[in-house]
Amino acid sequence: ARVGVIKGTLSTDLFFCSGPYTFSFDWLVFKPEAISGTVFWDTQFKSGIGRLPSLVAETGLLGGTTLIIFISSLLYGGKEVVSYREHNLERMLLVSSFLGSVYLWIFTIVYSPGFLIFIFAGIFTGVFVASLCVAQKTEMAEITFGKSTKKGFALYLAVVFAILSFAYSVYFFGTKYLAGYFYTTALQEASVRNDIGKADAYLQRAVWLDPQDTYFRSVAEIGLLQLGQLIARSSKAEMVSDIEKAQFRDILTATVQSAKNATIANPLDPQNWMELGKVYEAILQFDPKGFKSSAIFAYGEALRVSPRDPSSLVALARVELQTGNSDEALIYLNESIKIKSDFTASHMMFAQVALAEGKLKEAISELEQAVIARPNNSENIYIIL
Repeated sequence: ARVGVIKGTLSTDLFFCSGPYTFSFDWLVFKPEAISGTVFWDTQFKSGIGRLPSLVAETGLLGGTTLIIFISSLLYGGKEVVSYREHNLERMLLVSSFLGSVYLWIFTIVYSPGFLIFIFAGIFTGVFVASLCVAQKTEMAEITFGKSTKKGFALYLAVVFAILSFAYSVYFFGTKYLAGYFYTTALQEASVRNDIGKADAYLQRAVWLDPQDTYFRSVAEIGLLQLGQLIARSSKAEMVSDIEKAQFRDILTATVQSAKNATIANPLDPQNWMELGKVYEAILQFDPKGFKSSAIFAYGEALRVSPRDPSSLVALARVELQTGNSDEALIYLNESIKIKSDFTASHMMFAQVALAEGKLKEAISELEQAVIARPNNSENIYIIL
């Protein structure tokens, strides 16, 4: 499966591919069809069997060549360790740092370890390079800055750059940590205390600090809840006030924009497009002609970035049903069943369409197929009842 993803990404962009840490999105596009019949059909794997081979799928020929050069340089340094005959402290440092770095880098090739293994691998590799220098097994260049004004200025400039880089790193990771804290607090406010207002306030802080797609999607979800509450209150009232209408427009505009921001922040994640389609689908009743095309486009983009996921096809069928196009809906449902024959949602919606058209036998047959395809599915009890 990993080899198939690597081949697929290299076929799209030989030199650069999709970029670092995008294997999970490449997996959605190039995963084998056989995966659709397993429990991992909707799982986004962050890497293949090994982390370094997965980088080839993410960074293309340029990244793969860099990895080969790095591994070759490390093994070439190992030749200097073997040829070192003196029994002293330098030999101990050379052997221990070389074996430690090789052992840890093998982990990154065979497995997908966490960030800590990469840190230790980098530390051991740095100690190994320093040991080669101490043992005089590699060429060194000495640069004296005190005698040259230009070299001294370059040194000071490098020091300033290093200090600024460190300060920016502290700021970068600090804002991400604080944004994560606000995001977690928002989830607690929404799920535990059921306070949507406070949850929205915390999410806005998280988005301001770290505008990533996950936070934007959550803001859109909160907006949908607020719209639902406002619609529920308005339906009970005899007349909707101008204030409520203005409030509805403001929340709707902000919700749509948040969903769009999620797709802009990460257009490769199908969840962002599904969220945008969900927002348009929620307001489809207010302007079927105007919002239908937007919902179709969003769900279509979700299908494009994840072509072997039947969920987007079911969502497209749902939009067509809401606008009275049952024939188009059936086409989407048939396509979803081709992708995943045991997808319960497709069979159930297919049965609902058949039942609405008065085809009771076809509806029952479709539900029976859903139960037979996945006999151990917990949702079968709702079908049987």
